[in-house]
Amino acid sequence: MAQQPMAKQPNHRQLERAAAHWDRATLQNWKGGTGLYWTDLEPVRRRLRFKASGDPNMEWYECVVRRFLDGSIPLERIASLGCGEGILERRLNEMGVLKHCDAFDISPVALERARAEAKARGMSNIAYRTADLNTLTLPCCSYQAVFAESSIHHVQNLEWLFVQIQRALVPGGWLFANEYVGPSRFQFPDAQLRAMNAALQLLPDRYKVSLRAANPNLAQPRETAGTFLLRLWMRLRYGGLVDAVRRRFSRLFCAAAGRRILKSEVRRPDPFQLQISDPSEAVRSQEILELLPNYLRIVEVRPLGGALLHFLLDDIAGNFNPERREDSRLLEMLFEVEDALTEAGILKNNFAVIVARKDPG
Repeated sequence: MAQQPMAKQPNHRQLERAAAHWDRATLQNWKGGTGLYWTDLEPVRRRLRFKASGDPNMEWYECVVRRFLDGSIPLERIASLGCGEGILERRLNEMGVLKHCDAFDISPVALERARAEAKARGMSNIAYRTADLNTLTLPCCSYQAVFAESSIHHVQNLEWLFVQIQRALVPGGWLFANEYVGPSRFQFPDAQLRAMNAALQLLPDRYKVSLRAANPNLAQPRETAGTFLLRLWMRLRYGGLVDAVRRRFSRLFCAAAGRRILKSEVRRPDPFQLQISDPSEAVRSQEILELLPNYLRIVEVRPLGGALLHFLLDDIAGNFNPERREDSRLLEMLFEVEDALTEAGILKNNFAVIVARKDPG
């Protein structure tokens, strides 16, 4: 096992921006059934559940509990990392998985909602704490299991976090994670970008209508004036301002003319702009599976795909109605394309369910 690293002192401005980003996202109920994201589609969710568990109706955490914890629950104590509004640990509690849970998140607003919901359900055995996973210190040999859902890819100081998980687990304890493990900052390789754009061009125009352009209220969480000015300054310093202005005026013109605005291409996010809006987003995601074996034994990695669908369906997922046969067949086509390109080695799995364990000795 690797030696324990020193906790890097956080960049407080970046930490504040990340916390503020998720506070705003929570207050605005961002990402919740808006049709902007691939997982807003039930066929996509069923596909991910099937890849994670072999059953389109079984969630990933139900599968790992059944396969790896059967006969040992309820566990005395678990931890939930990056818990957000607390959905995962409440569900685990309802399943009888735990006697006590320590849940951590950077967003005070999300934690406030999590506490309120737990109280409303009479779940006094869940303790919610505000924490930055980059500097979090966990108690030694305290947890039988640690759960993380879409949170580790927001951690820059992976070495510190993995050491904390390793020391906090009892011998034989488990880490269960459902994570984005694709290219950091979503800087996709050329072949992946070409595949996404080729698939986009296969779709009829009615499926490519930009939902963000049609309804600005569905856009990213509203920014503070300071964040907007920082974004503008970064555009001026590193370029891209002219292109951004051109796209904005094009959207305004189309809106004024009553024309639909279509998603014409899939683009890599500007890493500088991404860092401004949420400095934690996919900061070292591609290193998760490289580093974790230095701290825990990898028991299983279940690939979930996503290299094509994740960004392809961004901003247009809500144009598909799975109840319509044509829409359903188009989605199935996209599923087949992603699977075929992944099997051919052209695409890599960008999402995975990870099961790791601390050696019993």
